[in-house]
Amino acid sequence: GQMSEQQQMMLQKIKSNADRLSQLVDDLLNISKIDAGERLNAELVDVGQVLTNVVTTLKGKAHHERKDLNVTVEVQPGLPPIQADPHKLTQIVTNLVDNAFNYTYAGGSIDVTASVQADSDHILISVKDTGIGIPEEFRSRIWQRFERFDEHALVMDVAGTGLGLSIVKELVDMHNGEVWFESEIGKGTTFFVSLPVEQPVA
Repeated sequence: GQMSEQQQMMLQKIKSNADRLSQLVDDLLNISKIDAGERLNAELVDVGQVLTNVVTTLKGKAHHERKDLNVTVEVQPGLPPIQADPHKLTQIVTNLVDNAFNYTYAGGSIDVTASVQADSDHILISVKDTGIGIPEEFRSRIWQRFERFDEHALVMDVAGTGLGLSIVKELVDMHNGEVWFESEIGKGTTFFVSLPVEQPVA
């Protein structure tokens, strides 16, 4: 039935907090699975499809919709499928793109790309934002568990455990890949993930 403006506001708050709680639980479950020795279930994966699916899902979240960000996905034509765990690859991209959403002000932009690297044996995924940036003094701790720069998290109203990037690092390592970033305060951050097209034989 019809709801008053106050009822709608309260339901939106409940939904937002339920989503946040779900994310916290997911992060803790993911870390516990990694610690328990979860293995890679590799199959041929269309990276472009993974990027598109992740961005579409995150753009539909209420707290991201309100920001009105300009988000683009650009995939190099002819990008080959890679041997990867589709669920874990989705987690990697989701955490990076979600961070970009969380730490970019309304009206900003996020560019997600995928291309073949020069050696042709790896593909490069990048997530570039025009967000708040990562302080120099925090960069050495960024991959550690339960670490986050609280000053920026409070300014941007970001809830979390500080596990997102540590999960990314662990899952990229599991894929025999590399992850790194470039950042400038007030200008934005770009995360790069390099993954092999073919996984080495165990």
